Amino acid sequence: MRQGPHARSRTSTGEVWGWGKGEYGRLGNGGSSDQMLPEPVELLCDMGPCKAIASGASFCLAVTNEGHLYAWGRNEQGQLGIGGSMSMDVYSMEDYPLRVRGVFMEDDIKVHSIAAGVGQALATTHGGSRLFQWGMGQWLEPREFPFEEGGPELLVDMACGTNFNAVVDNKGGLYTWGKGFLQKKFLGHEHQSTEKFPAKLDSISNVTQVSAGGKHTIALMSTE
Repeated sequence: MRQGPHARSRTSTGEVWGWGKGEYGRLGNGGSSDQMLPEPVELLCDMGPCKAIASGASFCLAVTNEGHLYAWGRNEQGQLGIGGSMSMDVYSMEDYPLRVRGVFMEDDIKVHSIAAGVGQALATTHGGSRLFQWGMGQWLEPREFPFEEGGPELLVDMACGTNFNAVVDNKGGLYTWGKGFLQKKFLGHEHQSTEKFPAKLDSISNVTQVSAGGKHTIALMSTE
């Protein structure tokens, strides 16, 4: 999901550039000034090349080639994953990239893929075999989300919406979880209640890609 009045790009050399509205420090270069033209996120240049990026509503993520995850921008729901306290107010923010904390600080943990939503983010490690989430006003650092026995071995794609998430496994299964929002059908299950953990959609299979908007989801299915 790509949200908010800002943009993010990654060059062939692994540099991260940003432009657009600078409110909440979401451009990562200090302060809240808008940028009409693309400029590099200078602090990330010192960290080495990046292999993945993601933009949420008012925050951004980047993964270095070494598997280290950095976040910057708005943080009122803990979406940066940098720790802190639950007393954060609506103005909580970081205008320079900071390394996401918790388990991601361990030497043997390398971030594989990322996704960013309105107030939460996802990441996988170990080639897509472990899933972590943070934000939503509940988790200030990454928390692992285990699957039930017999669940997916690897995750190949994922997306974040408004307080809900979707992931695709290597066998074409699609899983969603988050706030169901009665009558709004955000999660795709027959019931519309909240799902605290990833739950597989039985009505769809052979999924290869998923994308989430603020209040809706689309999935791409294989024809083979």
